[in-house]
Amino acid sequence: MWDRLSIRFKIPAAILGFALAVGAGIGLSSYFSASSEIQKLTKDRLKAIATNRVSELTDYLHTIEADLKLVSTLPFAHDALAAFDNAWQQIDGDHTEILKAAYIRDNPHPLGEKHLLDTGGGDTAYDAAHAEFHPWFREFLLERGYYDVFLFNPNGDLIYTVFKEEDYATNFKAEGPWSDTDLGRAFRAANGGPVDAIHFYDFAPYGPSHGAPASFISMPMIKDGERAGVLVFQMPIDRINQLMNRSAGLGDSGETLIVGSNGFLRNNSRFTDENDILETQFQTETSDAALNGQTKVMIGPAHRDGRFIQVGKSFEYQGVTWAVLAMQSEAEAMRPLTDLKFWMGIAGVVLFAFAGVGGYLLALTFTRPLGQLIRNIRDLIDGHLDTLVEDDDRADELGDMKRAMKVFRDNALEVKRGEAAAQERRAQEDVRRSEMDRLVNRFKTQISDIQSQLSAQTDVMSATSEKLVGIAEASSDSADGALAAARLSDDSVQSSASAAEELRISIQEINQHTTRALSITRGAAETAKSTDTDVKELAGTAEKIGDVINMIRDIAEQTNLLALNATIEAARAGEAGKGFAVVAAEVKELSTQTAKATDEISSQVAAVQSSTNRAVEAIQSIGKHMDTVEEVTAGIASAVEEQGAATGEISEAMARAAQSSRSATENVNVLQNAITETRGSSNEVEELSRLLADVSSSLSKAVDDFLNSDIWENDQDKAA
Repeated sequence: MWDRLSIRFKIPAAILGFALAVGAGIGLSSYFSASSEIQKLTKDRLKAIATNRVSELTDYLHTIEADLKLVSTLPFAHDALAAFDNAWQQIDGDHTEILKAAYIRDNPHPLGEKHLLDTGGGDTAYDAAHAEFHPWFREFLLERGYYDVFLFNPNGDLIYTVFKEEDYATNFKAEGPWSDTDLGRAFRAANGGPVDAIHFYDFAPYGPSHGAPASFISMPMIKDGERAGVLVFQMPIDRINQLMNRSAGLGDSGETLIVGSNGFLRNNSRFTDENDILETQFQTETSDAALNGQTKVMIGPAHRDGRFIQVGKSFEYQGVTWAVLAMQSEAEAMRPLTDLKFWMGIAGVVLFAFAGVGGYLLALTFTRPLGQLIRNIRDLIDGHLDTLVEDDDRADELGDMKRAMKVFRDNALEVKRGEAAAQERRAQEDVRRSEMDRLVNRFKTQISDIQSQLSAQTDVMSATSEKLVGIAEASSDSADGALAAARLSDDSVQSSASAAEELRISIQEINQHTTRALSITRGAAETAKSTDTDVKELAGTAEKIGDVINMIRDIAEQTNLLALNATIEAARAGEAGKGFAVVAAEVKELSTQTAKATDEISSQVAAVQSSTNRAVEAIQSIGKHMDTVEEVTAGIASAVEEQGAATGEISEAMARAAQSSRSATENVNVLQNAITETRGSSNEVEELSRLLADVSSSLSKAVDDFLNSDIWENDQDKAA
């Protein structure tokens, strides 16, 4: 079946199959990878939420603990405790009956709002204490969200409560009706335990609250180091529900729950309207592991229908262990995977269609050139060698096939042209053979003529060679005499050339010394000129020094005049000018010494100037003589150079003469050798002439045999 399909269908089918396999592989890999990644991200997210809930729950319980410690130490709370205890002691009769009648049965407010009554309406000490302290405790309870606040005296009497339920005004020691409840245990633990200890009791059904879940936290109230009573808070269920029912990060199906050690919830589910606390059981591997202090992640059933991704974290406070669970429906968490499957299906269909169309178009790029190639082959089989081979410039294998087909077609054309050329050559061969027969006959005639001429020339060559031998012997005698004369001339020329070369070398050395003397003379002249310039500058400097000395002399004379004037003025001043006269005398003396020193310097400078002028004249005279020496030396150098040049020319001429003499000698030797070779060649020519006569006879016979051979007749028969 597959072998019968056309390539235009095989290629798309193969591409579709390959695309389907690759797409399925990639799709399944992506699906399982995405599934694993989504599960991991969901578990990590739920784990983070559970951890956050544990942290928030811990912080909230610490806040309650802080409230409990704060209220237990407030002076106002201690005043309230003392007032209620004193009033309790003053009641005459059944405390429980009297207080319940005043604050519960006769309370005008409906059930659930009994806390709105500030006083029972009497004039008792209890009514007064209640009217004073109850509003503050009520506001504190409402603001902080507690279910109830209790005050006990050391005897276990519940002397005050905000909401005043059935436990109000009863005793919580062993004989009390509600002493066996968690509230009784909370009282006894605080009343008998360490003074700074806090005691917490998990949620449990509480009878006075009509069996509703209740949790208590208590601590003693200490005054002056003694236990004055016990303060108890009933835990706020609504606040815990608000904390746990936040849905951020949990989607539409997720929630966080608290599970107690008995497997029942400690908060209400956000998906139910009824009470779940201590009513709804939640017991899975996740909750069991969390209650045992382990973190567990699993997918499985929960308290609602369906499968849930669950993460459990352990929570412990004051000896109570809870499991804090974060969960989300597996269907919702994996919803992106469902969307991924849908879009992967759409993408797969589109890519499958694209692969099919692309495969078909790709197949056409092969089948069309192949179809054209098949048509070319059929044309060649039918003998149509002019078939056109197109697209032979392709770089792929089809291009190679087309180029091979083109070569095959061209070879067939070449074979066809070769057959035509062979027929033409056979026709030309017939013409050539007839022409060859004509030429053979003509060749026979010409060979005969040449043979006759060759015999005649052989005789002439033999006579000529004999004459040439005689001439060569005479030339050999003349060459011997010329060789002796040439050798004598060569010896004389060689001696002259050697003497001329020695003269040239001596003149060259004189020229070098003269050139050096000229260079030294020129350097001395330049130095004399430079010295002349320096001495002239020295003379100018000496003149400037003379000018300065004259100026100093003038200053000294003026100083002398000023000193004289100062002396005259000092004399006029009398006693007041004596000191000034002394200074003037000193100045005059200094000016006189300066004038003398200046005269001496002037005479010395004059002597320097005179010497400098004489040096200038001497250096100028030296410069003139050096110029004359330079001119004479330059003339000598020029004459020596000319003599050296002439001597060099003589040396070169003598060398050329020696070379010519040697050449003449060599030529005479060559001539003598040539004459000797000519004599030998003449003998060889004579011998060759005899051999040539023999060869001529043999050649004539061979040509006759060749031309008369049967091969020509056989060749003509084959051609025919």
